[in-house]
Amino acid sequence: MISGSLLLTKEERYITIFRKRMIKIIIAILVFNFLVYMAEHDFVVDLTAYIIGVFENGIDRSYWYLYSYLGFLLMLPLLHRICRNMKASDFWIILFIHFVFSTIEPLMQFFVQTFLGQDFEFTWAFRIPFSTVKEIFYPLMGFYIDRILCVQKLQKKWIFTLGLATLSGMMISICFTIVGGNLYGYSDAYFELFDYISAIFAFILIKRLFLSYKDKINISFQNFIVKLGALTYGIYLWDPFFRKMIFDEFEMALIPYFGGFITSVLWCVFSFVLCGFIVSFLKRVPHIQKLF
Repeated sequence: MISGSLLLTKEERYITIFRKRMIKIIIAILVFNFLVYMAEHDFVVDLTAYIIGVFENGIDRSYWYLYSYLGFLLMLPLLHRICRNMKASDFWIILFIHFVFSTIEPLMQFFVQTFLGQDFEFTWAFRIPFSTVKEIFYPLMGFYIDRILCVQKLQKKWIFTLGLATLSGMMISICFTIVGGNLYGYSDAYFELFDYISAIFAFILIKRLFLSYKDKINISFQNFIVKLGALTYGIYLWDPFFRKMIFDEFEMALIPYFGGFITSVLWCVFSFVLCGFIVSFLKRVPHIQKLF
């Protein structure tokens, strides 16, 4: 969504996008998948297995975003031209269709399987790219919220209603996960029933808060947020490597005292600090800094 709000306003040629944006992502895919592969295989390299792993699903599935982002960048010039002519009603239609295929369809599958006793999956052949392909849907929503929708003019009751819808969506997802898990075995099939509502609400709420209170926020704190934000991409790249290297020992040491959930939270904090320190150093190294 942030990429959509920032990049869909730019008119860039394909060669510029490749040189300025795509090559950096491709290098990150190759380098960090290789590091994770090394950590996973005790630093013994099978080049064929590594190459196949990179082109299949990535050595570590956490890097799915890099592959998705490449797909978005390939469509950037076309999406830019489309966005220039889109109306607010177009975005609402795209959002409604996404609701049908991301929320209604999975629920239909559940009820048909539960009450009719047979598996049901809506035909794969009927898909609407702008609404059902998330690499296009989310950037479009980000562009609409940031560039077309006037967030400051939204009445508080609408923001409250959206927040209530977000909370309700989370509870529904939890209920279906539990019920479906008890009936058919646990899965993540219902985690994304309303994730787009949560994302839209978070985007609107954060933008509204910062627009309303930015003059009251200390400049030093604003600079701290910007610097912290500049580290997050690099932290995302390094975290899978350290998870392969030390997470098992970290987990064994802390779970007896804190349990699984708190241990996971502590890992997030630990990884953010460790990887953030590494990235802040690498961002000062000539040439390498461009990767982050």
